[in-house]
Amino acid sequence: MTEPKTNRIPAPIYAAAGAGELALQHLRKLPTVVSDLGTRVVADLGGKAVVTGFELREKANETLRTAGALREKAAAGDLDLNRLREVADLEKLRAVADLEKLRAAVDPDKLRAAATR
Repeated sequence: MTEPKTNRIPAPIYAAAGAGELALQHLRKLPTVVSDLGTRVVADLGGKAVVTGFELREKANETLRTAGALREKAAAGDLDLNRLREVADLEKLRAVADLEKLRAAVDPDKLRAAATR
């Protein structure tokens, strides 16, 4: 038995072609949608959150200048690094002393017994 020949294209191929056509139509609309959203954001925020690339570069350059000035001060000896280290060590000693006072006030054996109960 032979099957009759048909020139019909299968339905899945039509479905794929239709989906591709729909995607193409939406992609063509994309640039206008993006520009509309951009203007809406600027209008809603009043330009507060919108920063141009030029402004960002200016802020970055200012930060670099400030960092350079601070580096020069540190190299010139305006900052006493030894004094800063002493203060940091004193803070560590105070924290250790506070921890020792806490340990002295709390009986570890009572805590263990309470935890095992």
